[in-house]
Formats: sequence, C-alpha cells, structure tokens
Amino acid sequence: DVGARVAISSGYAFNNGSLHADTIINKGDISLEHETQLYCTYLQNEGTCKAGSLSGKLWNTGSIELVQMPTNSFTADIWDVVNSGTVQIYGSVYAPILISGVNNTGIFRIGNLLNETSSSSWLNLQGQIFNSNLWIQSGNLNVAEMSGDYTNTGIIELYGKTNFNSGTFTNNGTCQFFNPTVEYGVLIANTFINNSNFTSYGRLEVVGQFKNYGTANVNE
Repeated sequence: DVGARVAISSGYAFNNGSLHADTIINKGDISLEHETQLYCTYLQNEGTCKAGSLSGKLWNTGSIELVQMPTNSFTADIWDVVNSGTVQIYGSVYAPILISGVNNTGIFRIGNLLNETSSSSWLNLQGQIFNSNLWIQSGNLNVAEMSGDYTNTGIIELYGKTNFNSGTFTNNGTCQFFNPTVEYGVLIANTFINNSNFTSYGRLEVVGQFKNYGTANVNE
C-alpha cells in the first residue's frame, strides 16, 4: 500500500534475517537494514526498497538500493529486470552481483563497494541487456564479466576492469570507458559494433572484433 512501511533489521552478522515471499508488490517503503536479505520469485516495486541483498525477477518503476556487506553471499541474483525507475546495486568480491537480462529505460547504477584486489569477479552480466537511458558501472580493482548480448541507445559509462567475453555489443548511443591505469583496462573478446559515439580512456584490448561505423576515440 502507498505509505505503508516494512522494516527489518538483522544486524551485521548475517544471521539469516530476511523477508521471503513468492510475489512482492511494493507501493510503499521496504527497509531491510544492514545485511537483511530479500527473497522472492517476483518483485514489483513502485515505491522505495532498500535491502542487503535481493533474489528474484524484478520490475521497478520506483527506487531500489542494495548494499551487501562483505560476507560469503551475494548482493543481487536477479533476472528478467525491467527498470524505468532507479536501481543502485553495490557489491563486492565477497558478495557478488549476478544479473541475467535487463531492459533499462531508467537509471541503472552498479558499483563495487570495497574495490578489493582479487582474481574473483564481482559482477557477472548475462543474457540480453538493453539500455536506452543511463547505465553507470564502476569497480576499479577487480573484473566485471559481461557475457551476453548488449544494445545501447542511451548512455553507458564503464569504470574499471571489464571483460566482454561473448555475444555482441552494439552501441547506437554514447558509450564511454574510463580506465584510470594501464593495468585495469577493457578486454573485448566478442564482437563490438559502434554505430554512434564511442570513447575509451586508458587501455583497451581487442582479441575479438571491433567494427566502427561511427566515431571512435581511444586515448591510450
């Protein structure tokens, strides 16, 4: 209900504090503090939702924020995401992010909470990803794995080490890679097609195919 509030606080010890449901329809405020988990088959969020982690299919027109502390769990395991609101997810090597399938017409932000140095992947993106508004992804010290098909007609900004492992990335909007050091760059091992505006600051490695039909600037 609009104006209704659900609040659960389970502390920092990850002591199985959680909210479980098959279907959650939120038009009010869900506040699951610290490391409290949100498990569901389907979340329809039209209000405000804050949790330590989320598992389930997601439809969002409101605001979602996920911040998991560094424990042996996950920050997000979500799929078939439809977002026209705002989604902010902050994960880590110890609490990684798994996303399969996104249609984003809103604002989608993914961040690495701790920036640990590790060979483990903190972010794994799969399936069909379509962005027509704003996608910002940042995490400087460990790798983000992107292994699906991506189409961008909006703005994508990637900060840090990212591997494009398979599928096709098609840029029909604005795509910018910001890599502050030579070591933490972007690896394109798939097919990257630029039909519009692409800029890379820092190291860009291509072992797949880079096809440019627009404007491409590589500043390294």
